[in-house]
Amino acid sequence: LFKQIKKICKKNQGFYLTGYPMKKWRKGRFSDPYMRDALNDFGVLIDTLEASVTWDHIHELYHSVRTHIKEHPHATICMTHASHFYAQGTNLYFIFITKMQDVDEFRFFQRSIIEKIEENFGSLSHHHGVGRMMAPFMEKHLGKNQLEILRALKNHFDPHNIMNPGGLGL
Repeated sequence: LFKQIKKICKKNQGFYLTGYPMKKWRKGRFSDPYMRDALNDFGVLIDTLEASVTWDHIHELYHSVRTHIKEHPHATICMTHASHFYAQGTNLYFIFITKMQDVDEFRFFQRSIIEKIEENFGSLSHHHGVGRMMAPFMEKHLGKNQLEILRALKNHFDPHNIMNPGGLGL
């Protein structure tokens, strides 16, 4: 597989990184996320916001969100990668590590990042889903009528509200 990747990179003027990054990622794939909990005890927060974006808006979204995160006085790291490539666009994952005084400061900062995503035509997600964290933003993001349709479908298929209550703002 690595030989094929190297060949494709060479053919397309790409840069072959060897298998080292993949091996490093694989080694910590399941343990690294737990580092977040330990760092929280010291006021260091790690979060991932995901945004789907069309190709014609990818550069604005990428630069605007990264600049905004890095302008925060305590934001020390912002990592970004793309995944799930389609003809229409891709997903950008913004992983940020920052020191905050309290949860309210974090929520304010997170909300400001979400606003940057929306201003630059990104579609909201929070690391593989919308869930409860993004629920307050769904009506503005999807539109009132669209959310009402989703609520009607949820009520029809789940009249006792046992499947993911509160998720997606439903």
